[in-house]
Amino acid sequence: VEHISSNEANKTINITYPVVGGIGDIRTLSSINSSIDNYVKTQEKEFNNALGEITKTEPIAKDFDTTVKKQIVAPKATTTQEENNGDTTTNTDEENNGDTTTNTDEENNGDTTDNGTNTQNQDTELKGVVTGTDPITLKMTFDITYHSNNILNIMESYKKILGKGKAYIGQQSFAFDLDKGVPITLGDIYDFDSDFPVYVNDSINKQLKDNKRIQLYDDKSGFTGIRKDANFYLDEANGNIYIFYNALDISPEKTLIPTFEFSLKELSPYLLDTYSKKLNK
Repeated sequence: VEHISSNEANKTINITYPVVGGIGDIRTLSSINSSIDNYVKTQEKEFNNALGEITKTEPIAKDFDTTVKKQIVAPKATTTQEENNGDTTTNTDEENNGDTTTNTDEENNGDTTDNGTNTQNQDTELKGVVTGTDPITLKMTFDITYHSNNILNIMESYKKILGKGKAYIGQQSFAFDLDKGVPITLGDIYDFDSDFPVYVNDSINKQLKDNKRIQLYDDKSGFTGIRKDANFYLDEANGNIYIFYNALDISPEKTLIPTFEFSLKELSPYLLDTYSKKLNK
């Protein structure tokens, strides 16, 4: 476990992330750790760079999160994570206890049980965090969500606050095929030449219709159909796969992560041969 922590005046950085071990193939091991480490450094650098905007006479006018939107996948580790024992179906931090389809607490111990809809969303709001000097915080946590048949999945969640009313949340999934020693995308697992895109698109559109809390962009920037590089993560405990969109991806909400749940079993007919046994649960 690696831990980055600093507290300078009103600026706080808290990052806890796993260092993967116990894998025989050195190249695979190096690739996994590099993926996670590079992502952490990129997020931390962009956060620190954004702080320069605060010294200007005008407040930050543009949305902050310009980081990775594509799937960088890496595995879950056999090591544990300090301060992060959560289930990352949805994630919030200690200053971010929003009312969501699923609820989490300040230490990120989420319950992934669906409570009436198939769409899980993270909806957060600032509660009593702006008193006197506006807070500037970055908190990132990682959680292992899947480790079976040489497939590993780590989920990361973050929250960035750049002053009053400038809170951003997001997630990043790292999935890895240890047999091949490579990251995997949704297009690597499922046959997009089959009816898979139609089935998933129909389901997501239905979930969007049923869940009135998700307001899509008015133009064509909203949900336009599933892609091979769509964000996803595997949940071993519940036998599910979750397809998610970060804040501002398909909705103007900065504190909402539209997340769509599918059971691995229901999507098993669309698995490519390579993963038909590994993920056919």
